[in-house]
Amino acid sequence: MFSLHKNSIGNGQQGFLFNSITMHKKVHYVPFDGCDESLIENGMVKEMPGHTNTSIRVVYSCGGNWDDFMNYTSQLTPINKLGMGWKHNPLNL
Repeated sequence: MFSLHKNSIGNGQQGFLFNSITMHKKVHYVPFDGCDESLIENGMVKEMPGHTNTSIRVVYSCGGNWDDFMNYTSQLTPINKLGMGWKHNPLNL
């Protein structure tokens, strides 16, 4: 079961453990198990909304301007579709 804390999220589902996802952390989105690696998207945690404990807001596309990602639109993303860190490293980092 998910548990949402003020600045972190705990998750023990789907084979990976989120000990502490906090704002500004690098994550990657996996649309479905076994998907082609080209479908996996890197992102940065922008917000942990108070109305849900199963999803967080993640910025996926900011034109490579990751230093300014907080000024870009985020997507509400199910926690169980995220992994820690980036799956592939963008050229500019």
